[in-house]
Amino acid sequence: MYTINEMSAYPYFKTALETIRPEMMLDSLTGLISRPWILRLTRDMIARGTPFALAIVDLDNFKAVNDGYGHHVGDEVLAQVGMLLQSFVGSDGIVGRYGGDEFLILYHKNAAYQPLHDFFDSLFDGGVFRREYYLDSVSLTITATVGCACFPKDAGDFDSLFSLADKALYRGKTKGRNCFILYVPEKHAHLQITTLTHCSLYDTVRGMTQGFDAPGTLVQRLHQSFLPLRESFHLFRLLLLDKNGRLLDTDNGQELGRLECAVTLPEEVFAPKSAAHFQQTLPELHRLLVGIGFDTALLAQAKEAVLIFCPEPHATRIWQDAELAMAFLLLRMVDGCQPE
Repeated sequence: MYTINEMSAYPYFKTALETIRPEMMLDSLTGLISRPWILRLTRDMIARGTPFALAIVDLDNFKAVNDGYGHHVGDEVLAQVGMLLQSFVGSDGIVGRYGGDEFLILYHKNAAYQPLHDFFDSLFDGGVFRREYYLDSVSLTITATVGCACFPKDAGDFDSLFSLADKALYRGKTKGRNCFILYVPEKHAHLQITTLTHCSLYDTVRGMTQGFDAPGTLVQRLHQSFLPLRESFHLFRLLLLDKNGRLLDTDNGQELGRLECAVTLPEEVFAPKSAAHFQQTLPELHRLLVGIGFDTALLAQAKEAVLIFCPEPHATRIWQDAELAMAFLLLRMVDGCQPE
């Protein structure tokens, strides 16, 4: 919980505290700055010309925590995340609860790209996220997606700054969540949130089936059916591990490596929770994929092959239900086709 001394480090709060009790400015669950007051502080820092980075933090799949364990566990998670965020940011910034499972960080120590990148890298390397949370009744691994933009480097007013941070956040969600995105004009200026969030399952499934029905070898048909998934779900590559242990790139049919031992997945569609989970479950296949740049993948066990859906190289991804469904559909299409 923020104290009067910590809040008084900001001129806006120092003045406000002369007439308003500090508890009126704090979120009752987390002890962080409440939504109205963190937004007012953001506007004040912009008005004063104080350089800072604005980060929107969105906990991943938090609805599943509430639905699976109850809202009392969800509240425990929010309280612990808030406490760790405040401790991690310290005097280099200030944290507010934006609403629900979202937080805001105003980080003003150094808004240059590399120091900011290092800060968030530490935040995600077990500082607050990608770590186990031990609660009274359960232990959970909590991850988040973060979008960040800087004042005045990226935007000179409140609305534009929030818009860019929001755009970066949604870009992180399309990359599979569990990551942070720092707004970079060269990469993100052309992106539109409506485009990032648009995903018609009908169009995707229709494109997959049309691609698979096209003439050609199995590898060529997989390539055509994967193109809609690449576009809709921002996947990077589809690999095929055939019955002879050859790892094939469906983009061009190139052999990327070979396994001497057979691979059997623990379930028909296997979505590793982390790179460590993947390594522990399928060490030989994990080693082969790491050798070509992929730390994790979504795997689907067909009758005589394994389909391997890869995110961007060296990316960590939390696989979503829609992605598992598409993997299941494609493996069923492979199982139903005639042998070559």
